[in-house]
Amino acid sequence: METLRGAILMLVRWLVDYPIVFCTYRLKNFTRAPFLMQPELQDKPGILVSNYGNFFFDDMIGAMVGPVWPYNFVRDSIYRLPLVGLVLRFFRAVPFIRSNDTHYTIEERRARNEKTFAKVADMLKRGHWFTIFPEVMPGHRSKLLTPFKPGAAHVGLRAEAEAGWKLGLRIYVYGTNYENKFASRSYLYIRWAPPIEVAKYQRLYASNPAAAEQALMTEIEQAMHGVFLEAPSVTQLADAHRLAYQHKQANFPGVQQALSDVLSGKSGPEDLRRIVCSRVGESFTYQVLGYGVFAVGYVVAWPFRTFGRLCAAEPSEEMTYQFVLWLLVLVIGTAFNETWHWAKLQLIDTWLATTIWLWAWRRGIVER
Repeated sequence: METLRGAILMLVRWLVDYPIVFCTYRLKNFTRAPFLMQPELQDKPGILVSNYGNFFFDDMIGAMVGPVWPYNFVRDSIYRLPLVGLVLRFFRAVPFIRSNDTHYTIEERRARNEKTFAKVADMLKRGHWFTIFPEVMPGHRSKLLTPFKPGAAHVGLRAEAEAGWKLGLRIYVYGTNYENKFASRSYLYIRWAPPIEVAKYQRLYASNPAAAEQALMTEIEQAMHGVFLEAPSVTQLADAHRLAYQHKQANFPGVQQALSDVLSGKSGPEDLRRIVCSRVGESFTYQVLGYGVFAVGYVVAWPFRTFGRLCAAEPSEEMTYQFVLWLLVLVIGTAFNETWHWAKLQLIDTWLATTIWLWAWRRGIVER
């Protein structure tokens, strides 16, 4: 049964996750994972750890980057919903009770979570993979939400200890850096940190498990800071991405250098317009043309962007709801029009609108 489920999940990955993510964003460094470059690591269990900033898409990327479909934590309050729990269980979700869940007493929550940790440790010992977002909640932010929750270190050390420190478990930290998570076809830089070997904490764990857990979480946090671009504000981070694109350095090091220039005051938002206008020749002509093209794109994209903002409880969810509306339009158009003309037209309009919006945003004509 597990083999059949694994096969179905891999089909879901190839037929659903890959098309959605690769059609929405332009992924960079997706194939640079340490275990892909070292095949011998794929036969051993692993824990994938990443930042959590884009709701639905980060969940899909978490299911895509591992050599197999990984298990992952999900809120118990969602897991308890009728039928939803069955679906989540099939997709290898493991329920975890949060401290603000009033459905259980403190004692019940601790007892149930302890059983969950034991179950996860057993999964790791049997060679499975796990994805963990230690920030817990997705959010549109320019800095990591620290301190991280210690789940990755706790289950990792526990699994290794129960396996006699011969499991070979490693923690793979990767950062998802979005150029603009609200615009399709924008860049998404995946950055990998060197793998962390859990077994190296054997001595410390034998004398002080809590200290070993804290030390491992500190190493995970340091690794995450190295693969995730951080800035004092979301605006400064956006300016860095736009400047890197204008300088034709649309890669992680290029954005890193642009961010350094923004934070040091060497470059700012006005440089975006200055760079582009000098190429076009006349600033006024460029601005008129830019605003005109953007206006056309905004009119076409208005239903999708408005739907996203109305439905989303947090900005990081907006792109998800835009995609949901686009999918509904496509399905309905296909169902009521056998020739697909309406659906295909809406697809082209949506792609054109988002492309124009991203073009205008990169050139400083429009802000988020």
